[in-house]
Amino acid sequence: MTLWLTIAAVAALSFACKALGPAVLGGRTPPPRAQAVIALAAPALLAGFIVVSVLGPRWTSWDPTMIA
Repeated sequence: MTLWLTIAAVAALSFACKALGPAVLGGRTPPPRAQAVIALAAPALLAGFIVVSVLGPRWTSWDPTMIA
Protein backbone atom coordinates (compact mmCIF):
# COMPACT_ATOMS: atom_id res chain seq x y z
CA MET A 1 0.00 0.00 0.00
CA THR A 2 2.86 2.38 0.78
CA LEU A 3 4.25 1.87 -2.72
CA TRP A 4 0.99 2.95 -4.34
CA LEU A 5 0.72 5.99 -2.11
CA THR A 6 4.28 6.95 -3.06
CA ILE A 7 3.50 6.53 -6.75
CA ALA A 8 0.37 8.66 -6.40
CA ALA A 9 2.30 11.35 -4.51
CA VAL A 10 5.04 11.45 -7.15
CA ALA A 11 2.44 11.64 -9.92
CA ALA A 12 0.64 14.51 -8.17
CA LEU A 13 3.91 16.36 -7.60
CA SER A 14 4.90 15.88 -11.24
CA PHE A 15 1.54 17.22 -12.39
CA ALA A 16 1.83 20.21 -10.07
CA CYS A 17 5.34 21.03 -11.32
CA LYS A 18 4.23 20.82 -14.95
CA ALA A 19 1.19 23.01 -14.28
CA LEU A 20 3.22 25.60 -12.37
CA GLY A 21 4.99 27.01 -15.44
CA PRO A 22 1.90 27.98 -17.45
CA ALA A 23 0.13 29.13 -14.29
CA VAL A 24 2.97 31.47 -13.30
CA LEU A 25 3.95 32.74 -16.74
CA GLY A 26 0.50 32.91 -18.29
CA GLY A 27 0.86 34.11 -21.86
CA ARG A 28 4.08 36.02 -21.23
CA THR A 29 7.42 35.03 -22.69
CA PRO A 30 10.38 34.79 -20.34
CA PRO A 31 13.21 37.32 -20.64
CA PRO A 32 16.03 36.45 -23.06
CA ARG A 33 18.42 35.57 -20.24
CA ALA A 34 15.93 33.08 -18.78
CA GLN A 35 15.37 31.59 -22.24
CA ALA A 36 19.12 31.08 -22.61
CA VAL A 37 19.31 29.29 -19.25
CA ILE A 38 16.37 27.06 -20.15
CA ALA A 39 17.90 26.25 -23.54
CA LEU A 40 21.22 25.24 -21.95
CA ALA A 41 19.72 23.24 -19.08
CA ALA A 42 18.83 20.15 -21.12
CA PRO A 43 22.30 19.61 -22.66
CA ALA A 44 23.96 20.17 -19.29
CA LEU A 45 21.69 17.63 -17.58
CA LEU A 46 22.23 15.14 -20.40
CA ALA A 47 26.00 15.51 -20.11
CA GLY A 48 25.78 14.95 -16.37
CA PHE A 49 23.68 11.81 -16.82
CA ILE A 50 26.16 10.46 -19.37
CA VAL A 51 29.14 11.08 -17.07
CA VAL A 52 27.45 9.34 -14.16
CA SER A 53 26.32 6.46 -16.38
CA VAL A 54 29.72 5.91 -18.00
CA LEU A 55 31.95 6.40 -14.98
CA GLY A 56 29.64 4.80 -12.42
CA PRO A 57 28.84 5.84 -8.88
CA ARG A 58 32.44 6.73 -8.01
CA TRP A 59 32.85 9.26 -10.82
CA THR A 60 33.87 11.99 -8.37
CA SER A 61 37.19 10.26 -7.74
CA TRP A 62 38.02 10.25 -11.48
CA ASP A 63 41.17 12.20 -12.32
CA PRO A 64 41.28 13.47 -15.93
CA THR A 65 45.07 13.92 -15.72
CA MET A 66 45.44 10.13 -15.62
CA ILE A 67 44.50 9.93 -19.33
CA ALA A 68 47.83 11.28 -20.59
